[in-house]
Amino acid sequence: MAHVVADQYKQRVASPLIQSSSVNLANPAIRREFIKHIGNEFDSVIAADVAGKSAKAPKIDKEMGSEYEKYGIASGIATSVFLYSFSGAERKGTNVPWIRVALLREELKGISQKSAGKALEVYLWPDDSSDIPDNRNLKLAILAPEFSYDSEKGKKLVTAFSEKAGIGFRVYKNALFSLAMDNAQYVTISKSMKRFLALSDIQSDKGLLETLTRDSQDELRKKLREAEKEIPFRILSAYRHLALLEESGLNWKDLGIPTVGTSVAISGRVKQYLKDQERILSHLTPKYIIEKTFANDENEKALRDINELFLKTPGMPIVENEYVLFDAVKEGVRSGFIGVREGSEVYYKQDVSPAIDSVILRGELAEEMKGTEVRVKEAQEVREKREEYVGGIRAVTEDKGIKRVTLRAKVPWDKLSSIITGVIGPLKEKGQAPEIIIEIKAETEEEFDRTTLDTKVKETLQQIGAEIEEWKEE
Repeated sequence: MAHVVADQYKQRVASPLIQSSSVNLANPAIRREFIKHIGNEFDSVIAADVAGKSAKAPKIDKEMGSEYEKYGIASGIATSVFLYSFSGAERKGTNVPWIRVALLREELKGISQKSAGKALEVYLWPDDSSDIPDNRNLKLAILAPEFSYDSEKGKKLVTAFSEKAGIGFRVYKNALFSLAMDNAQYVTISKSMKRFLALSDIQSDKGLLETLTRDSQDELRKKLREAEKEIPFRILSAYRHLALLEESGLNWKDLGIPTVGTSVAISGRVKQYLKDQERILSHLTPKYIIEKTFANDENEKALRDINELFLKTPGMPIVENEYVLFDAVKEGVRSGFIGVREGSEVYYKQDVSPAIDSVILRGELAEEMKGTEVRVKEAQEVREKREEYVGGIRAVTEDKGIKRVTLRAKVPWDKLSSIITGVIGPLKEKGQAPEIIIEIKAETEEEFDRTTLDTKVKETLQQIGAEIEEWKEE
């Protein structure tokens, strides 16, 4: 036993129980101790079937693929069968229920997988941040029992999930939630599973079953059904501690004990809790978008950037999907609270079908741009064709062809976006890209520092390919 405990410690086995399936017969010290009691002739049996470089069980684990190899299911079964075959008890050998007890952890994982559901993108029992991708999907990491809520390593693992995604930093921090088990509830689950497996063993033992009266057999079947039905509820009750990433760090929430008889999936329960707490939003108002995602000096923002802000910023609510954003934008444009720009087209107080690349405008800017757009179109129509009625006969006169336009205007600094959409855009549509020469006069009561002038203003002009024809400093 001392050799087994030492081996478990060195391998950092996290299981709270030492089960027969986890005894490492590949360890020379452990193997020698067994061989000393059962005979040297069994050393070759272990080497050929159970443990070792050329043993069959590890080979089967490898053939099952990397997803299953790390759990060593075949090796665990082979080890359990071998140990039970040389038990000191009167009953030699084993059966399927006893093997399942030996592999209790994997049995629990299988049931947890079935109980997880698909309300969120579930990652069951991850042990490294690389097991959970960094994407925009709403994800739930369900931790293994050894990483319980009240354990230090459980909290460290959740912290690692929120900060890293493999070797890189996690970008979409707000899209990941972690769920940990209550340690006291895990003991209850283990007892429930052992009871179920014990009842299954009795039910499958025909010889023992024949010794029971009909009433006792009926009672056995009833208890077996109850025990089987109880396990998913026990698992749902155990997974009650939810980690949410706030601006100040991780915040653990207790979901409480579910109502007896509840059959909701784990992810479904978590998602409903997040909706009740308004952490996941299935409806959004246009006002909320402006207040939560626009800075005071921002007049427009791409819808994609707004969605990214929800997913990346710890503590912010998250929209359930992109369509929640689209519906809010449609409502806001119809009411005139906000506007939408698609290229050079502005939508305001009308129906619109926004896309993730649409640009959201504050209402006052959208109203101004829409008015400018309408005035430009009306003037353009008048210039292109003027209709006159003379003596009851309609005469159509065309404007003389204008080949060149040169203009100089004094423009408020905060209306430059209107110049782009209402002046430069229409001119470009009718001909070549216009040549734009800007004249800027800036004054200050203090002084302009060289950093502002050289590394910001001049460098920006150089980066966009502008030719500085004149630069005066006074």
